[in-house]
Amino acid sequence: MPPRTDNDCLPYLKALSDESRWSIVRSLVSLPGPLTLGDLAARLGISDYNASRHARILHEAGILTVVRDGRFKWIGITPGFRSRLRAQTGSEILDLGCCRFEFGKKPPESWKK
Repeated sequence: MPPRTDNDCLPYLKALSDESRWSIVRSLVSLPGPLTLGDLAARLGISDYNASRHARILHEAGILTVVRDGRFKWIGITPGFRSRLRAQTGSEILDLGCCRFEFGKKPPESWKK
């Protein structure tokens, strides 16, 4: 992997600075595939509007993919962001080079429908 500059992680840090956006990423990291925007909003207990707004910010930072399929938006983790993650005993570690984050324990089994 090429050396990172100091500002490589800045877009990620800005996007993850909000608690709702952190929850969105933490939820999606533990799942094998994308969720619809509505499912994501329901799991987090936020409105579709707020989920869409947060997903847009995370998408612009290069963290999420957003794919429209008819009236649905499918939200998932980008391959580039996922490549910065590594599993470690029931949690995911995000290494940005400038800092590391642990996404903690996986969500309850009820989330994996």
